[in-house]
Amino acid sequence: MAPAPFTKVTSTNTDDPELALPDHTLTGSESTPQRLKLSGYMRNHSGHAFIRAKPLYKSLAKEMRGMFLGPMPVMTFLKRFLPCETERTCPNISIGVREADFKLKKRVPGKTAEDKICNAINDSDVLTNLHFQNTSDSPLSMFESFPESERAERKIDISAFIRTQPGVAPKPAFEVLRLPIELKPPAVDIVVNPTAKSSEERKTQGFEHQTPEAVEARGQLSSYTVHQFQHQDCTHAFSVLIFGLQARLLRTDHSGVIVTEAFDYTKGDLFTEFLWRLDRAVGGDGTDEAGVDKSVTRLAHDDEVVLKARQAFAKAEDELPYVITPETQLRKVLVWDEYACASDEELSPRELIVAPSVQHSFSPLGRYTLSFPAYDPKTDTVCWMKDAWRLEEDGFEKEGDTYAKLAKLEGIEGLIPEVLCAGDVRDSNGDVQATVTQDYVDAEWAARSDNIHRYVHYRIVFKTIGRPLTTFKNTKELVQVLADALKAHTIAFKKGMILHRDISINNILIKNGRGLLIDWDMCKHLEEKEPRIPWRTGTWQFIAAQLLDSPKSTTHTLCHDLESFLWLLLYATLRYRYRLPHLTAPVDDIQAQSMFPDLEAEEDTPATQAVPVKQAEVTYMDWPEVQDYVHHLFDDKKEQGQATPKGGERKMHFLLGNAGHPLNDHIARSVDDASTRIPVPLAKLITELRGLFGPLYGALAGKTPNAVQAYADKHFRSAIYVEYCFKQALKAQDWRDDDAGQDHFVFEQRSRKRRRDVEDHSDSEAGDDDEVPQGIQTFAGRVLRSRSKRQRVADGDESPTRPGGRAASAPSLLR
Repeated sequence: MAPAPFTKVTSTNTDDPELALPDHTLTGSESTPQRLKLSGYMRNHSGHAFIRAKPLYKSLAKEMRGMFLGPMPVMTFLKRFLPCETERTCPNISIGVREADFKLKKRVPGKTAEDKICNAINDSDVLTNLHFQNTSDSPLSMFESFPESERAERKIDISAFIRTQPGVAPKPAFEVLRLPIELKPPAVDIVVNPTAKSSEERKTQGFEHQTPEAVEARGQLSSYTVHQFQHQDCTHAFSVLIFGLQARLLRTDHSGVIVTEAFDYTKGDLFTEFLWRLDRAVGGDGTDEAGVDKSVTRLAHDDEVVLKARQAFAKAEDELPYVITPETQLRKVLVWDEYACASDEELSPRELIVAPSVQHSFSPLGRYTLSFPAYDPKTDTVCWMKDAWRLEEDGFEKEGDTYAKLAKLEGIEGLIPEVLCAGDVRDSNGDVQATVTQDYVDAEWAARSDNIHRYVHYRIVFKTIGRPLTTFKNTKELVQVLADALKAHTIAFKKGMILHRDISINNILIKNGRGLLIDWDMCKHLEEKEPRIPWRTGTWQFIAAQLLDSPKSTTHTLCHDLESFLWLLLYATLRYRYRLPHLTAPVDDIQAQSMFPDLEAEEDTPATQAVPVKQAEVTYMDWPEVQDYVHHLFDDKKEQGQATPKGGERKMHFLLGNAGHPLNDHIARSVDDASTRIPVPLAKLITELRGLFGPLYGALAGKTPNAVQAYADKHFRSAIYVEYCFKQALKAQDWRDDDAGQDHFVFEQRSRKRRRDVEDHSDSEAGDDDEVPQGIQTFAGRVLRSRSKRQRVADGDESPTRPGGRAASAPSLLR
C-alpha cells in the first residue's frame, strides 16, 4: 500500500531533499527492497579514513529518517515512561541562562550555558544519584575492547553520570552515562510542530526539520544513544535537546525515537519533574523504566562461577574468534528457553556467563545484533550466544524456529550450528522486553512517521562455535568452507523452501576445516509471496548487483544469493591474500571455451576467458592500491534525492570484464607478498563464476531482455552450475597449503585523526575537503584528476562516514 501524501511543514527549504520521508513504494517486487544501513555497510567497508563525526551524524540521520515520532505532550511522556511513586518535595530549578549565552564567541569557564545549567541542577535538591558535568571539552572514554577504527572520541555538551562516590565527580565515560544533553542555538530545532488540528491531518505532515543543522543535530543525538547501547545493557535510553531557552525530551528504543513538545526548561516544573523522576529511576525506584536490562548482571572477578568460566574459555581458546583475558569483564545473562518445556509450563531462565562482544552496531535502531562467547555452568561447556531484537511482524518467525525446521532437513547436519536454547528476553516483571515507540504511531498528537515497527529482545545460544571465515588456513579451505555453505543453502532452498538472503563474510564460519552457514534471521520462506515490510537490510558489499541497482523493483531470488558467493570469494581473496597486477599490464585477451559444454557461444562474454599462458613481466598493485580497488568495487553506492540508495554498477562492469576492472588474466597473475602466484584452481573458480553470472547483465552488452531472462531461467533454477564450479575447483591438484588469510588493509588510526583535528582550529571536520595530489598513480596505473570530497561523495565513490584521508576513493580518469 502506498504511503499517504507527504506535506512538508518545515519553514526552511533544504538543499537535501532526500532528508524528507523516504519513498518505499514498491514497484513490482515480491520481496523486500534493500535499505542502506551503516551496520550493513560499514562493517566490511574498505575506505582508508577514520570514521569522522559530522559525516557520521548526517548518515545516521538519513538512515533514521521518518523514525522520529512526536510531538508527545511532556506530562504524557513523564507519566508513561518515567512513573514515580516518590512525590517530589523540592522546589523547581531556576536556570539563569539567556539566549546570548548560546552565541558567545569567547567561552569563559563558569560563564558558559553548559556551566550555568550544570551548576543550577547540581546545586538543587533534585538529585541523589546523578551528577551533571560540562563535558563539551572532555571526550567520554570507551571500552578498550572496541576496535581502533570505531573508537572515535565524542564530546557531549552536558552529561549526567551515575554518582559512584559522594562528593567525587565521576570520570566521563559512556559506561556510566545516563543522560546526554546537546545544546544548540535557538534556531536549531530538530523537529517542527504539525500545523494540522485534526489527528488525520497530522498523519500527512512531516515532523523532522529539514535544515542541515537540524539533520546534523538528529544524527548527533542518535550517535550518543548508539554509544549508550554499546557500553551499557539497556533496552532504551533518554536524551535532551536544548535550543536556546527551549528543550525537548527524547526516548529512543530499537523501533524509533519519541520526541516531546518544546518547553521552557529554565523555569516551571516540567524539567525539574523530569530530572526528579529520572534520578529516582536510575537509583532503583524504576530501573526497567530507566532502560536497565535486568536480565544482565555484572559479576565480580573472584566470583566462583567467573573463575570456572575463565578456565573453560582458556581451554577453548583455539575455538574462540578472540581472546578472553583474565581482565575481561564477565556478566551473567539469562536465557528463557522456549524449547525446553511444554507451552503451558512457566518458563524459567537459564544462566550463562558471557564475555563482551567485540563488534557493535553503528545504529541504535533495528535488530542491534551482538554475539559473544558464553559459558554454560549447567553443562560446563563453552557455547556461543547471539543477542538481537527480532522484528515481530506477520511472516517473520523466530530464528530458533527456523533452525528447528532446518535441523529436520536431510543432509544438513554439520552444515548449520546446533542450538542449545533460545527464547524472548523478559524484564524483572516477567514481561517480554519489546519496543514501545510503535504503539504511539497512531496517537492523536503524532505527526507522520515511517517504518516504525515492533521489535522483541531475543537470545539464541549455539552449541557449535566456529572460526571467522577470514581465518582460513589456506585458500583451498576457504573454497571448501564456501562449498559447504553453498550445500547448506541448497538443501534449505530445495527441501525446506527457505532462502537465506544474507550471504556475507560474517555469516559463514569454519569448523574443523568445514563450513557452517549461520544467521538465518533474514531468511524468507518461499510460500510467502508478498513483501512483509517496506525495506530490509543486508551486507552491502556482498549483495548481488541487480538488487543494488534496482532495489525496489527486483525480487530477491536464488540467483542473487548465489551471486553473493562470488562476491564473498573475490573479496576474501583480494583483501586477505592476493594482489592484482596493475590493470594496464599486458595480458592475453584470447577467448576460451566455457567449462559448461551446454552453454551457447553467443552467451559468452569477455569475462569467460581461459587462464592465460605465460606473458611478459608485469607490475603489481601494492596493498593500498588493492584496498582502493576493493573500495571502488564493493563499496560503490549512489544516493539521489529521497530515493533508496543504489549501487552495483561497478559489480556489473566487473562481471562483464569492462574497462577499469581486471580481466581474467589479471586475476590469474595475482601474487602474494612472496610473489607466489594465486593457485590455478582458485583463479579459475573466480573467473568461471564471473563468466557464469556475467550474462545476467547482458543488457549492458546489447542483449535483449528476453535473452537475458532465458539465460537466467536455464542456469539459475537451481544451484547446480555454481556447485559444479566449486566441485571442479576442489578436485584440482594445484592448491597451496601455505596461503592463509591475513588482513592486509590499513585504516587511519585515532592518533592521526587527532593530529589533523588539532591542526584545524575551526569547527569544520578537518580534512573533509582534502584532495588527491595531481597525477597520483592508482590501481589503474593511469593519470588521474583529483576530486574534492564533495565531488567524490556525489559520484558515489566515497562513504560519508569515512571521508578524506589517504586515497580513500577511486579518483576519476583524466579526460
